[in-house]
Order: sequence, then C-alpha cells, then structure tokens
Amino acid sequence: MLRPTAYLAFYLAQNDAVPEVASAIKRAYSYIAPTKILREVDQGNDEASQAQSKLALEVRIPAHPFMAEGDPQADKTWEETILPWLKTKLDTLFGSVREFNNEERKSFVRKVDFASFELTLESRVFEFNLEPNSQLRDFEAPLRKIRSWLAGAGTEAGNITHVVIPSDAERGDADWFDVVLEDGTTQRIA
Repeated sequence: MLRPTAYLAFYLAQNDAVPEVASAIKRAYSYIAPTKILREVDQGNDEASQAQSKLALEVRIPAHPFMAEGDPQADKTWEETILPWLKTKLDTLFGSVREFNNEERKSFVRKVDFASFELTLESRVFEFNLEPNSQLRDFEAPLRKIRSWLAGAGTEAGNITHVVIPSDAERGDADWFDVVLEDGTTQRIA
C-alpha cells in the first residue's frame, strides 16, 4: 500500500516567534510529521501590516501522480490513498491545534492562532483561510472541485502559483476559490 510522506512547517508572526512558543510547538506537533521549517513570517516594510501565523503541510508520494483527474491511475491513488490519508492526517493536525490552544490546559506557553493553512500536493500550494479558532473547513469538497477544474484548465494550469480557498464565513452561499497566476493576477473560479 502506498503511504505519503508529510512535512510540517510553522510560519510564526513576530509576536508568536519567541523561543518558548517555538519549543512548545515542536514538542506538541512532532508526532504528526517532521517539522521542516520554523520561522517568523516576514511583515515587510509596512509597520501597520499585521502578519499572522500560518501552518503548512507538504505531502509527497514520489512517482505516483494523483492530481490529474481523468487518469485512471491518478484517480485510484487519489481515492484509495490520498483522500483517506489526508482525512486522518488533517483530523490529527487540527485536533492538535485545538488541544494546543485549549485555554484550560496550561501546559503550553500560550495560544497560537493560525490565519491560514497551506497544503502542498504535487508541488501545488492550496492555501486554506482558516475558520475562527484556527480550524479547517471541510477540505475534501474544495479539493475535488479544484482537481476537476485543473483537469480542464489545460496549459493555463501550468501558470498557477497557488490556489486560495476561502473560509466558510468568506465564501457565503457560493462555493468558489481563487487561482493566483505567475503574473500576479487572480482569477475567481465559481
């Protein structure tokens, strides 16, 4: 059976990027996946900008493509390996976020709220804007929709730098996502 490899990354905003928090995060999440990077989010030159912490999970399964909808082998890998594995991994990850931020547990330094979650699949970045309390909306439906859209996007799909998936509060009644192209333009796909 195929088994993906995962790497976690925590990008901490300046107010969260203190040694005690970094240490607590490494201890709290190390059982999920190796921590690839632990660094401060760049706030740029604008002092008014409020950088927010984010977390990222990179998923690798070499020599087994799974994002090409319509390819029988890719579809099989997606349905039988990637989706079940992702469900378990993301339940564990966001359960750990909930536990880390549990106000009643004083074993950790302090609460760290994450504004977004980046999921990297086949070198493509899918950025989910998180719900309140750093929780992830249902990820399966938007990923299925994006995977289907990518299958029909043709050469345009090669120009995408990343995809942004809104939180439930942001999306309202319509389900949409934004694709960000190499030239910096954004296209909303409904």
